Amino acid sequence: MLATLNYHLEHYTGSIVFDQRDPAEEYYLKQIDEIENDFQKLRLDELQERWSHFKERLSRRVDLGFTNYIKQKTGYDIDIFEDLRKRVAPIIAQNKIDNVKEAQDVSNILEVYQKVSNNDGEVTTLRQLLNEYNQKFKKPTLSKSLGRIIKNLEEKHSPNHKHSIFIQHSGSGVNALTTVVISVPGGSGPIYCARGANLPIKAYWKDDSTIIIETNKNNIIDHKHEQVKSYQYIIKIEYVET
Repeated sequence: MLATLNYHLEHYTGSIVFDQRDPAEEYYLKQIDEIENDFQKLRLDELQERWSHFKERLSRRVDLGFTNYIKQKTGYDIDIFEDLRKRVAPIIAQNKIDNVKEAQDVSNILEVYQKVSNNDGEVTTLRQLLNEYNQKFKKPTLSKSLGRIIKNLEEKHSPNHKHSIFIQHSGSGVNALTTVVISVPGGSGPIYCARGANLPIKAYWKDDSTIIIETNKNNIIDHKHEQVKSYQYIIKIEYVET
C-alpha cells in the first residue's frame, strides 16, 4: 500500500501548485500517515478499503505504468483493470450501455485495449457501443457543487491559448462566493475567492504568464494566490486593489 502511495507522489503531484502548496502532495502524504496508523493498529478492513480506492483511481486514469512499478518495488503482479473488465463484460453481452457510469467504464477499457491489445474486433465493438450511447443519451448538464448551481462567466484564454481563467459565482446570501478560477494543463482551481454575490471583480491576461485581478481591498477573502505552477508553466498573479 505504501508503494502505491509513493507511486502517486512520484506521478500525480506537481500538476497544479498554488504558491508553494501542492494539494495533491498534501493529500497523498496525509494518506501515508493514515495508512501507517492503520497498519500499527491492525485495521485490515480500512487498509483494504484504501487499497480498493486507489486501485480504482489508477484504473479510471488508465495508468499502464503502475503494474511494472509495483512488480519492481514489491515483486507482486497486480492487475488494476480486473474489476473494470468484469464490469464491462455484461455490458458487451447485452450489447448496450445504459448509463453514464457504464459509458465511462467502456471508455476506460477501450483506452486500455487500444494501447495493449491487438483485439481489433473487441475495440470495434466498444467504439460502436459508445457511439450508440452518445447518440441516444448525451444531454446538456448544469454545473453543480454541493447542491449549489454554479454560474461561470465568459472564459478568457491566455494569448497562447494554453491557459484560461473565468469568474465563477456560486451560492447565495451569506454563503455566496465570487471566485476567479484558472484552468491549466494540469488541472483547475481557485486563485482568488471572496465572500459575496456577483462582486465587481475583473480578471484578465496581461501576457502568457501574468494574470491581472482588479478587486476591492475591503473584500472578505477566502483564497488569494500569487503564483500558479503547472509542470513547466509558471503564472504570476498581480492584484489591483481599490
